[in-house]
Amino acid sequence: MKRLVFGFIALLGTLATPVVAQTPDAQQPSPAGFVPGPPPLRPEPVALDFGFMSPGEDRTGQITLTNTSDRPLTILAIQPTCTCTTTSSLAGTRIEPGASARFEAKLGASVVPGPRKATVKILAEGFGQALELDVRGEVALPLRAVPSALQPPPGGPGKGRFVIESIDRKPFRVLSAGGMTPAYLGFDPSSEAPKATYVLRYDLESLPRERWPAFWVVQTDRADCPVLGLKVRDASFNRPTVLKMREYAINLGALPMGADREIAVDLLEPLPGETAVEASEGLAMRVMRVDPLSDGARLILQVRPPARAGAFVAEVRLRNGDREQVLWAYGVATEPGPAPTAPRG
Repeated sequence: MKRLVFGFIALLGTLATPVVAQTPDAQQPSPAGFVPGPPPLRPEPVALDFGFMSPGEDRTGQITLTNTSDRPLTILAIQPTCTCTTTSSLAGTRIEPGASARFEAKLGASVVPGPRKATVKILAEGFGQALELDVRGEVALPLRAVPSALQPPPGGPGKGRFVIESIDRKPFRVLSAGGMTPAYLGFDPSSEAPKATYVLRYDLESLPRERWPAFWVVQTDRADCPVLGLKVRDASFNRPTVLKMREYAINLGALPMGADREIAVDLLEPLPGETAVEASEGLAMRVMRVDPLSDGARLILQVRPPARAGAFVAEVRLRNGDREQVLWAYGVATEPGPAPTAPRG
């Protein structure tokens, strides 16, 4: 009987001992000296914010990395997540404890207004994660129109007025509006100095409905904003949304006739497979390349303006696989040489 009791107690002791199961998925110890997190580098500044940028403008800034650990660190690579951002190289650079190294980051702007953002990843030897910091800015036009769109009949008047003004209050000249000589209200350009604010008239009633433009194009003498477009809110200009884009209208600015220019158009989705583009009104476009972005894709287009001087509004067809997105592009084709003067007509 005693043997049975002792045997039962021994069995209970065996059951109370925890059993650790070894599975193929069990986490293995890290190699000696390997850290799964990011490197102990302190960036200064913690982000590059360039604020407002003019269309097509590039901005460059410097970032300092300080080693806050008690061991030397070796930089393996600096990798931007977007082709709109380029950096100088620190690959192979050894940073001693408490010491610093510096690199440059350049953010390339777009002709399309809106925010621009990229993430820069800094990889260091022996660390499993990258140190990440943001490079950002916002493309904004230095001129604005109030209202920013025209409402023709039946929802609004066939003619009226709008204000165009400079945000920085610098004076400028209006060279054309709606493809014609500007129709000012309360201003005489022949006897008065340039101003920072103008009131301009528009008249859609003088045009047949089939000749209404999708955008009322205003040309100025400001190099940082040569073209401004006021959308004409007519149902005939509405196009269905097929591809996710930041903008469905492209301001091409002032383009010298006979010359090509590259522009970047951002999409909020990837563009797999072949992508093609074509435009109306004599505007020539072709796809140079498609760059992947962390949140979509960047389309690099080569553009040549129509072979006639003046404002233009063209319909653009962007094809990707079996999908087609129709959008608008507007600008002014200029004669090569000195800046144009205000046209007559």
